[in-house]
Amino acid sequence: MPRAATLRSFAHPPWRALFVAAGCGLVLSACGMATATVPLLCRSSAISELTAANAADAVALAIALNPPGPLMAGWALMLLAMMPPLLAAPLMHVWRSSLPQRRQGSLALFLIGYCAVWMAAGPPLIVVAVALHMLGGGSLWVTFSLVIMALVWSACPWQRAMLNRGHRQMRISLFGWAAAGDCVRYGVVHAIWCVASCWPWMLAAVAVQDWHLAAMMAVGAIMLGERLAPPEPPRWRWPALLRAIDPRSARAPLQGLLRHG
Repeated sequence: MPRAATLRSFAHPPWRALFVAAGCGLVLSACGMATATVPLLCRSSAISELTAANAADAVALAIALNPPGPLMAGWALMLLAMMPPLLAAPLMHVWRSSLPQRRQGSLALFLIGYCAVWMAAGPPLIVVAVALHMLGGGSLWVTFSLVIMALVWSACPWQRAMLNRGHRQMRISLFGWAAAGDCVRYGVVHAIWCVASCWPWMLAAVAVQDWHLAAMMAVGAIMLGERLAPPEPPRWRWPALLRAIDPRSARAPLQGLLRHG
């Protein structure tokens, strides 16, 4: 889809509601209602004195000083701030595949399945981010390295294959428990492929120590750009971020460069 047409479509349903939901998540995160990020976990003087030799103790102390409840609440706000625009296509599929009187319930069931998977993915990503900062001494090189890793992941064929699987739509029954089960199953399956394709970018967003809201917005925009890209055969390609900066890179033969470089 041309870039101008894509931007114009954002002014129409369901995009407006999804961007409003994401905006609410950003506002709540900015108000400091909860945080699921490395800044909260790593700025304790007791933790910062621990070295890479006892990084496991540092992670345990970080979790002990930050109860799971606030951490998971912060992770939920992070998801609210970043994920709604990514769900436009599957939500519309659920809406169109359900009977009018069941549509709101079907959307709720889809979101329950989707959010359950992402909430389960939160603790491992947070622990990995904390451990990396402990091993790296809280250096900016940790965040820089994670961004490079995410760019390489965005260029590789495995990420494209997972994005393609995420584009697949499941059949949703019209009646009874079959309809409810299909909606939950679709949410779970879609979230699994979403986590599989997006986890390096989410890890980078969690690991940012400063300007976290800006990082959330940037990573959310990158993931949305990847999601809006049409399905294509899995192959090495320029990451979506570089293609957005310089559209000419989309036509550059990255496969050939990797083969002959």
